[in-house]
Amino acid sequence: MKSRKFRDIAFILHRYIGLAVGILIAFIGFTGSLLVFKPEIEQFLISRSSDRLRNFLHVSAFWIQCWFDMEY
Repeated sequence: MKSRKFRDIAFILHRYIGLAVGILIAFIGFTGSLLVFKPEIEQFLISRSSDRLRNFLHVSAFWIQCWFDMEY
């Protein structure tokens, strides 16, 4: 009877310790891959933000031109 209780406790500890270690290893792997691909990620984000800025400036210039055309 005691060995059954000990086995149940050991199984529960094994489950949660394994889960915690697994999450830690996944986090380490994810952050490591971010570090490895940092230049590519930065280039992607910069090109994407410059496209948004270019589109914003184009639309803003269009509306400013329309506003000036209406005034004069």
